[in-house]
Amino acid sequence: MTTSSEETETAAAQNVRVTDRALVVELRDAGRSSPGTPLESTVRGGCTSTWPAASRRQRYIVFTWRSIPQIVAMLTVVEPNGVVASYVAEARGSFGTLTDNAFHLSAMIFNPQIQGAVPIRLAAPEFLEAFRQRISAGFLTGRPHPRSNYRISETGPDRLVVHAADWWTAINVGLNELALDLPQRGSVHYRVRYWRWVQYGLALSGMLGLIGIVLLVSLDVRGYIARHSTSMLPGLSVDQNLLIAWFMVLFWGFAWPWLLIPMHKRPLRGLVERLIAEVDAQVTLSTH
Repeated sequence: MTTSSEETETAAAQNVRVTDRALVVELRDAGRSSPGTPLESTVRGGCTSTWPAASRRQRYIVFTWRSIPQIVAMLTVVEPNGVVASYVAEARGSFGTLTDNAFHLSAMIFNPQIQGAVPIRLAAPEFLEAFRQRISAGFLTGRPHPRSNYRISETGPDRLVVHAADWWTAINVGLNELALDLPQRGSVHYRVRYWRWVQYGLALSGMLGLIGIVLLVSLDVRGYIARHSTSMLPGLSVDQNLLIAWFMVLFWGFAWPWLLIPMHKRPLRGLVERLIAEVDAQVTLSTH
């Protein structure tokens, strides 16, 4: 198991390790538990969770947290006929601040990247070859299109990387770089980065926002609103309407493109999974 290099000493049991982000409990007696055994954990503060069923090979369980200066974890492996092994470990250390939490959460939400896994029926060589043919034929629709120009940048026996060959393709649906990995039969792991799509949105919205600011500063917008009462929002004063105008320019120009990053993840994920399913289904049907 990979853990952080910054580890903190624990106050109990040698089979427990604490990193700056996780509490790792080694199940030394897990081999005695039978498949289907639940792992129950309780963290001080009333947070209780049940982990997936343990198998004979399960050796570790990991607790993760944010901004908790002290944690007491009680881990119990339960057999149908009673308790097999119990562990109680207390860990103290610096596990991050609220500022750290906000930074990591923001980085995750506004990072233009998605990843996931899709089940497939084909073997890795057959699937990757079918995927290459789909890219040559027209990646998005199966037919050539000027805004569906993709190129293969990396290929291997169990890996394929595709990228948008031009800006018209990059800003179309945001599928800027797609990496496919098939570490085992029956599943394909994908990762998509859409930085170029984000850059285009930021540049376009920022330009429109700057134009709006220049107009608000250089023109007598307040006087225009006062002279044209029909353009005002009902029940609001002239100054309040002017404030709303500033808010609209700043929001659509500089906030909206950042909100598009998390909003675009769901449709982009659906597109990638649909393309993978189409390639897998077409070859599967043609072989039967």
